[in-house]
Amino acid sequence: MLVKSLKLKNIRSYKSLQISLDKGITLLSGDIGTGKSTILLSIEFALFGLKRGEISGGMILRHGENEGSVDLQFSVGNKDVIIIRALKNKNGRINQEAGMIIIDGVKEELTASELKTRVYELLGYPSEILSKSKDLIFRYTVYTPQETMKQILLDDDETRLDIIRRIFNIDKYKRIKDNVDVLSKSFRDNIRFLEGKTDSQARIENSLKEITKKLVEKSPEKDILEKQHNELKETIEQYELKYKEYRDVQDQYNKINSQKENLLSEIKHAAEQRHKILSRVNETEKELESLQNDCDKAEKKISLSEISGKGADDIKERLDKAYQKITEQTNLRKNLADQIKSAKDNIIELKSEIGLKGDQIEQTENKLNILKSKAQHMLRSSDDIKAQISELTQEEQKIISEIGSIQAQLDSSLKTIKQVSELDYCPMCRQTVTSEHKHKIDSDEKDKISESQLKKTQLSKKRDEIITEITKAQKELDATLQYASVKEQEKLVNQHILSQKDELKILIQKRDKTEQNLKELEKALSSMPDIKKSEQEYTVLKDTYEKISEIKTLKSRVELQKAAIDDKKKLIDTYKIDAGDYKEKVAQANKQVIEMDSSLIKMKEEINKSNQIEEELKKVKNKEREVDLKRERLESDQRAIMDHMESLKKEAEDLKKQRLEIKKLINTKNWVEDTFKNLITNIEQHVMMSIYSEFNDYFVRWFELLLEDDIVQVRLDDKFNPVIMQNGYETGFENLSGGEKTALSLAYRLSLNKVINNFVGQINTKDIIILDEPTDGFSSEQLDKIREVLVLLGLKQIIIVSHEQKIEGYVDYVISISKQNHISSADAY
Repeated sequence: MLVKSLKLKNIRSYKSLQISLDKGITLLSGDIGTGKSTILLSIEFALFGLKRGEISGGMILRHGENEGSVDLQFSVGNKDVIIIRALKNKNGRINQEAGMIIIDGVKEELTASELKTRVYELLGYPSEILSKSKDLIFRYTVYTPQETMKQILLDDDETRLDIIRRIFNIDKYKRIKDNVDVLSKSFRDNIRFLEGKTDSQARIENSLKEITKKLVEKSPEKDILEKQHNELKETIEQYELKYKEYRDVQDQYNKINSQKENLLSEIKHAAEQRHKILSRVNETEKELESLQNDCDKAEKKISLSEISGKGADDIKERLDKAYQKITEQTNLRKNLADQIKSAKDNIIELKSEIGLKGDQIEQTENKLNILKSKAQHMLRSSDDIKAQISELTQEEQKIISEIGSIQAQLDSSLKTIKQVSELDYCPMCRQTVTSEHKHKIDSDEKDKISESQLKKTQLSKKRDEIITEITKAQKELDATLQYASVKEQEKLVNQHILSQKDELKILIQKRDKTEQNLKELEKALSSMPDIKKSEQEYTVLKDTYEKISEIKTLKSRVELQKAAIDDKKKLIDTYKIDAGDYKEKVAQANKQVIEMDSSLIKMKEEINKSNQIEEELKKVKNKEREVDLKRERLESDQRAIMDHMESLKKEAEDLKKQRLEIKKLINTKNWVEDTFKNLITNIEQHVMMSIYSEFNDYFVRWFELLLEDDIVQVRLDDKFNPVIMQNGYETGFENLSGGEKTALSLAYRLSLNKVINNFVGQINTKDIIILDEPTDGFSSEQLDKIREVLVLLGLKQIIIVSHEQKIEGYVDYVISISKQNHISSADAY
């Protein structure tokens, strides 16, 4: 599969987009959040449609739009394919519309699910794998979001193994064994159940005798309970008649008591209101006294003042003219000072730019010299080096296959030793296994293990030597392939130096012109007249005007204070009248409360008698309930005994049939547990070992290439979980640095990709891989390693998403993604 083009309409941050892709390496470049990952998500949506929990309509369709579409063109083998999928917003719900597929110009409209099935056929994904697992093959061979790969590393062992089983279509073995366990448990439960029933003949006969005895014993108890129930019922009726006589007194008592509470509440409210009114009288009298004092002081100040209100308008006019003159002179000075400061700042900035530009020119000239030196060391035949790498790689693959076979033999021998040591009798012939026989098998298998381990050690050492030669040859090949690129860079750098020198000349001219302008501004500022005399005249006029304004304001305030004094006196008289009214209300209410208390005391005596009757009635009713419960329990026991008796009789009839069924179940259970399950386990282990061996080798090699750090080494355990050794000690994934985590995740991703492509032979997505932010947290040295990774992948089409500009030097095409006003766009170069 090779992607040719992609068209988007109203997809996430894109209103409209059309990009073309070709063979080779393409970089989707741009800042974080510009919309790079949307392109990858759109490719996946075009192929497989919406996926619950991962790709929803609300996640794909641009906010505020009612329609959107994705148009993907790609080739598979000799076929040219175009897929078109559309989304529509109907009443707030975003639905996936029917799609279209065009194969070699032949159109066909299909539903979303039909289109997904057709894509699976084109990509060659195995038909026996469930739909969800088909998506997993795409996720772990073509496009894996970086966080998804980190998640598989952090999952528990069982979840990770389950994913790997489904990807390689070997989860069927686990399902078979799980079904065998369920079936075996069902057999065992049925056997135990049936055996328990066949041993219960004597128990059934004894139970029937005991049941008959219990029925006879419970008959007198029933008569006694019936008599107690009738006696208690008569007593309850007598108590209820007495209790009714006292109920009316209780109602009258509650009514009077409620009236009393209302009166007490009114008394409290009236007292509170009277207290508040008296407080207001005191506060108002204090305010009145304060107003009178302020008024007297103001009148005295007015009488002593020598300034009249006459001439205020004339002084105000002169004051405004003086202020205007000062303002004009101040603004002129400030304008000149601002221009001088701006000129000085420009001069400093220009000097800084001149110095920086000089440094840039020097750095660029140094880079040019480095490129010239580098180009002189890049010559040996690339064809000879490629042939050497191919031969070494084939030899390494042969050794890996031999190591995998030896490891399978080792595991088989270890398992045989363990199984034989635990056997008491042979599962096939049912004969006893002797200690001598166990010892002989143990000795033979240990000899095989020693021989296999020696062979494995020799092969591993030879493989390490080959890997070292491959790495050395690859570096030499990279240097040869880079020669043309370096010469082109040398030409561009030389042109850049000339451009920088022109920019430096322009900056020097700007600096000289700005320095001349600064001298003229400083001269104009020094010739400005002094404004101190104008400021002194303004101050005298301002003081005189403020005194005149103060006397006018004071006279107005005295008039207002006199009116307020009269209002306060009237308010005090009103408050005193209201306080007297509330005092009278309190006295009358207290008199009524005393009368009510006298009536309540008399009623309380009658109520106490009522409470005693009520307590006695409750006790008798409780006894009645206890007797009724005993009667119901006795009747229930009798019914249960009769039912049990019938059940036992039927159970005895079924015992004969069940003894024959037990024998048949035991034979079936033994075959399923001892023969069939062991056969499935051996097949699964053989397949998993083949996958593990190749997976581990690729994983170690990719990680060492990406990190090149002797402090950190990695391998896979038997659960496909990365084992990380740091300074000789095992550590966890969460303890690694950001770059180390990314290197480990990428190594796992590439290894899984390689192994899946090797094992699932018929898939048609082996020529393409999409890497989403594969360099997150990488150092500059690690970024250089990406070039080696891309070459070693050996794929026809690689699409990379990254915001690292350094990667642009490693790729064939760059598509730059940008975003303005929440709308993304793309430019190719």
